[in-house]
Parts: sequence; C-alpha cells; structure tokens
Amino acid sequence: MEEKTEFKTKNGHTIVFKEFVTGGDAEQIVLKSAGAQNDEEKGILTGRAMIECTVVSVDGDNTNVLAKVQALHSADYLEVITEATKVVDGGQKKENSTPKP
Repeated sequence: MEEKTEFKTKNGHTIVFKEFVTGGDAEQIVLKSAGAQNDEEKGILTGRAMIECTVVSVDGDNTNVLAKVQALHSADYLEVITEATKVVDGGQKKENSTPKP
C-alpha cells in the first residue's frame, strides 16, 4: 500500500502527497525537463513533473492534479512545489502535514 501524507496550504487546500518517489518517478522528472531550452523552462518542466509524480489529490479529487495545482493561488502553488521537492529529495517529513491512512 502506498504511504501518503496530507498537507494543508495556508489558504486551506488539502494536498495529499506520496510519502516518497520511486526510481522510475525520479527518472521521469529528469526526462521531462531534459529538452528544456533554458534554465527557466527547465524549472517549469521540473516543477510540473514533480507535481505529477508526488501529488495524489487536491481537495479530495485525484483527477488532473497538475491542472488543479496550477489553478491554486500562487502562494499555495509555491507551497506545493516546496513540499513536492521535499518528497523528491527523499521523503523528508513535511511541516503542516500528517500521515494519511
């Protein structure tokens, strides 16, 4: 069973993250950003890939999570990127998060 962590953004959105990424997930993150033309584009592509590989649901909905995260207030979006980075970097314990059964 996949372990998950629930995170609340400052604006009250509930984001469920995977507890960790697999080797295959990590490869996909690298591959999706490999064709970037510059550092800015690489950052955007990497962020999108991290969201796709780490976010399980947004406010209880697990469909099209990338679009849902992109539709959040920019402050919430940045929080999600920060937390996704923590998951990718080794499943570190996140602030404002609780284990989800």
